[in-house]
Amino acid sequence: ANPTADPAPVPTGTPTGVPAPAPPPAPVPPPVPTPTTAPPQEFSKVCLDPPPLPGSLLPGWGTEFTTATVVLSPDEPDRLPFWWELTPGQRAYADRVEQRATIDRGAVVTSPSTSPRIGQTIAFSVGDAQARTIGVGATRMRAVLESLTVDTGEGGPPVTCTGGGVPLEAGATRRTGPEICSFTYRRTSGGHSYDAPDTFEVTATERWRIEVSVDAGLTWDPERVVTLPVTTGLRVTEVQTLVVPLRPATPAP
Repeated sequence: ANPTADPAPVPTGTPTGVPAPAPPPAPVPPPVPTPTTAPPQEFSKVCLDPPPLPGSLLPGWGTEFTTATVVLSPDEPDRLPFWWELTPGQRAYADRVEQRATIDRGAVVTSPSTSPRIGQTIAFSVGDAQARTIGVGATRMRAVLESLTVDTGEGGPPVTCTGGGVPLEAGATRRTGPEICSFTYRRTSGGHSYDAPDTFEVTATERWRIEVSVDAGLTWDPERVVTLPVTTGLRVTEVQTLVVPLRPATPAP
């Protein structure tokens, strides 16, 4: 018998002498743009000094805006934020600091007479002294006028009363009391010149208690006490009696 012949091998791969197709070229990435930085400019840097009060985070009494000029590029990554970049809460806090001067000190006045005389009992008071409550929501701050102390300018001890002093009405029989800064001058202001000739320098010191509330004003806690001087000039005169001599009787013709 004839032997069975093996089948011819099946060719695999690329036939000899035929080049393989080249892979497609890789895409060329676009050029990376060179970053540009805005040129340096002058800006006003505004900071708060001192820091907020611990706990309430309210601006403390005496907190101020400190301003300095800085030169920087707006593109610097570590610069301070601009005003328009602050959050609404940060802007509201800055507005609160701007309103921190809640006290409008009054003007020293005397009553019932604005030009007292020797021996006349008068009362000192500060008219129009008032304070505004600042803050919104739960955290608020206010100022309360505790007392008034007056250096009369005559050289004696000062007089003190509660609050801003109560004016003395003309003809009032009650001229003393804890709320009345009453005083009686014993000499004139002649020879003294504060803001005008023959005037005493009168200095009233207002004592304000600063309070903080964290429950929308239901309760208030003292934060500190501040004193504010208010100065004016006061003219004190003496009682003068005008004596008019009588004319002798004209003899009858």
